[in-house]
Amino acid sequence: MNRARAYLQLVRIPNLFTAAADVLAGFLFVGPLAFGTTALATLLAASVCFYAGGVALNDVLDAARDAVQRPRRPIPSGAVSRKAAAVLAIALLAIGCALSASVSDRAMWLGMALAAGIVLYDGILKRGFLAAPAMGACRALNLLLGMSVVDTWDAPVNLFAAGLMWLYVTSLTHFARHEAGHSSRARLRAGGIGLSVAVVGLIGVQAFLPETDTWYLLLVGVLLGQVVTPARRALATGAPAEIQHAVHVFVLSIVVLDACLVFASRGPLLAAPVLLLLVPTTALGRYFRVT
Repeated sequence: MNRARAYLQLVRIPNLFTAAADVLAGFLFVGPLAFGTTALATLLAASVCFYAGGVALNDVLDAARDAVQRPRRPIPSGAVSRKAAAVLAIALLAIGCALSASVSDRAMWLGMALAAGIVLYDGILKRGFLAAPAMGACRALNLLLGMSVVDTWDAPVNLFAAGLMWLYVTSLTHFARHEAGHSSRARLRAGGIGLSVAVVGLIGVQAFLPETDTWYLLLVGVLLGQVVTPARRALATGAPAEIQHAVHVFVLSIVVLDACLVFASRGPLLAAPVLLLLVPTTALGRYFRVT
């Protein structure tokens, strides 16, 4: 593995676009580009830094475990030193906090909460029963970071949207636990049900809004099928390859979830830019692992 590819794998480059999708969706969900492209660009950069720093820190702390279970990863393979990865992770998290603070006080506090959640997850919570909800909370905070451009970022409809993101990613993380080895049917079933409930819950977003769009329901249906199909296959076989494929699909589908949120509140035109982030995410996902 050459050095450039190793660093791109370390930061899970396909997933960086899913992190950006969260912020873009949050920004558009609370209102179109009336708040300026500078704030949006800064928050997008902060989100990418938080995600990249978080996964790099994860690999730093998991180096010994990965040496046994995933020896081809950048650190155990020797392509990236553990020290270099640690420096990169800390720098990226710090830059994410600085960028958030440059936008507003609200963004600063949300960014700091996100950075703290990432460190807590990677350093303490990852092996315990709070691992999945902690990961879900990080993604929900990332969505709220995009909403931080308005005073009403904590309005009920915004918190409902963040709650759906929390449930989706919590369920995904629960499903993905032990993906490289043995996963119990009960774990896979619970994760699949949680993912499905989160997607169906998207219908409820329009309950806060004055109009219902039947095309929106169609997009939600497509996402539901995209989640249920690989989940059923993984549950039927229990094979690590099927589980890893399902997790791959679930991660990429976060972009579709974000697009659904924007579609619900702003219509298909503004949802399209979010959905287009699937292109680099999917293309890069063919060459780099997303987990």
